[in-house]
Amino acid sequence: MTENPPPPPGGYPPPPPEGNYPPPPPGGYPPPPPSAGGYPPPPPPGGYPAPPQFGSYPPPPGFGPRPFNVGEAVTWAFHKFSRNAVALIVVTVIALAIVSLVSMIFQGLSMVASPDSVDYESYDAGFSFSSTGDLSATGIVVMLIGYLVLLVVGAAVTSAYLVGAFDIANGRPVTIGSFFRPQRIGAFAVLSLLVGIATGVTVFVCTALLSMVSPFLGILGIIPGLLVSILLLFSTMALLDRNLRPVDAMKFSFDLVKNNFGAVLLVWLVTILLAIVGVLLCFVGLLVAVPVIVLLEVYTYRKLSGGEVAPALP
Repeated sequence: MTENPPPPPGGYPPPPPEGNYPPPPPGGYPPPPPSAGGYPPPPPPGGYPAPPQFGSYPPPPGFGPRPFNVGEAVTWAFHKFSRNAVALIVVTVIALAIVSLVSMIFQGLSMVASPDSVDYESYDAGFSFSSTGDLSATGIVVMLIGYLVLLVVGAAVTSAYLVGAFDIANGRPVTIGSFFRPQRIGAFAVLSLLVGIATGVTVFVCTALLSMVSPFLGILGIIPGLLVSILLLFSTMALLDRNLRPVDAMKFSFDLVKNNFGAVLLVWLVTILLAIVGVLLCFVGLLVAVPVIVLLEVYTYRKLSGGEVAPALP
């Protein structure tokens, strides 16, 4: 019987002859790393994705825009008035004096330009009463010129007053000089004229139509005019705050009030109440009522339009 040769030391089969290793399968190894300089270049400056902007994260539960509250609006207006009372009262006195002075000047000039006006006199219980008849053509022309001048002066005074009120809403410290920076006087005058025309035409047309039904219903024609004035309440503020054209400012106010009519109507009623109280307090109360009304309307406009308002107390 033939014996098998003993295995080599270690019990492993003999290695194959030199050079007889099978070649590695193609593609079986990962490619070698690229040589120096073969890596892709880093992205250029600014090429990385920008971080999310401030405010882009969703607010945590319980936060976010709060519904408009009329009580908070009135409280804010009175707080801001109390912290800027001197400047607001002085500016209110100056504004009322300027408008009144211009009005009286042109009324006097129109009377002087009407020397042929007729005086009516009557005697009742020993007292004499007199009144002046119609103005002459020259007097009417003077009155029209005075109206245009008063429109421009009123636009300058009111726009300057609103600029100061917006400074308060923005949390900036104000002085008396803060209310003497009129802006966009021409556009403001045109807007005031358009709002007046829209309100006046509405009252005239509605009064005429209702009077055709019944003379007693004609007085109700003022209600649609009040509605138009409420819908256009924020036109002047939008003109200054958003730099809109007069017609666009009217459209903006119309849409804003239409979408928040209940809140705006309540604010409007509060302003009427404040004005009545100011008149009842021998008109001295108007020096408080007028600035508070302006601040209340500015706060309402900013809140309902999504703008920012400085807190009542710092």
